[in-house]
Order: sequence, then C-alpha cells, then structure tokens
Amino acid sequence: EGMDSSESGRMELMSRAETFDLLTLTGGVTDLLAEGDLPVGFYKKIRLNVSEADMEFKDGTMADLKLESNKVDINVPFEIAQSESLVVTLDFEAGGSLHIVGTGSGKYILRPVVKAVRVSDPDPVDLPGPGDPNAPGDPNSPGDPNAPGDPNG
Repeated sequence: EGMDSSESGRMELMSRAETFDLLTLTGGVTDLLAEGDLPVGFYKKIRLNVSEADMEFKDGTMADLKLESNKVDINVPFEIAQSESLVVTLDFEAGGSLHIVGTGSGKYILRPVVKAVRVSDPDPVDLPGPGDPNAPGDPNSPGDPNAPGDPNG
C-alpha cells in the first residue's frame, strides 16, 4: 500500500527533531532531511512536520514565523521496488512561503511551499554494473583479450 490519510498507511522516516537553515540550501546545495527503509509499494506523498520556524533579518534581529499548520504535504507519487534505493530531492520556495500580515503589525506567517524536483536512484557508482571496470568479473563472460596472464592466450 502507499502513504495515505489513514494512520496505517504512514511510514515514519525520522522521529527526532532537526533544525535546518533553508536559506543555506541554494544553488544546488542540499541537506539530508531523513533516510530509512520503506516497504515495497506505491507512495503518494511525503509529509514534513514543522514544529517551529524563525527568520533572521540582515541586521541580525530575529522574528518568529507563525505556522498555520505544523505539517507540509508534498504530493510526489513514487514506487519502491525490491532492493531499490531512491533519493527524493525537495525544493523549498522561500519567496512564495513567507507572508506579511498587515502593515507594521510585525507578524509573519510561514506557509511552506515545497515541491519534489527529482526522484532518482542514488549515485550509480554505489552499484557497479555491466561495463564498470571496478565490477567483479562474470565467470560466464568471454575473457578480455587485453587482460594480462591469460593461460589460454
């Protein structure tokens, strides 16, 4: 089954709280939000739980950001196959997420806008495949004519 609105369809990847400075994650810089093992199946979305948020102005002063909801749902259908690894890259849109309430009220609301920008296999160098010079030899494949020490050569 996949992730859905019923409690039985949810899989938790990280239960501890982490703090991320989202504005440092620009220009292709990423950070690992969570990792874990998921059962084989189809998934419909990823949910981020956000407990608190704040922002720092250029002069160093801080302001709390009001959260209308402590969760962010990212609709990103994906499938986990047997013994498969996936990396899901998310993009937080800071400009579209911050809202200022009234003039001079000093209140700021965070309505996070997050999109999945890529679902991919991890770096292929982790899994040597055919034609990889570092891959273990296949005893059923024909020998390399340039390999040294071939007794049948």
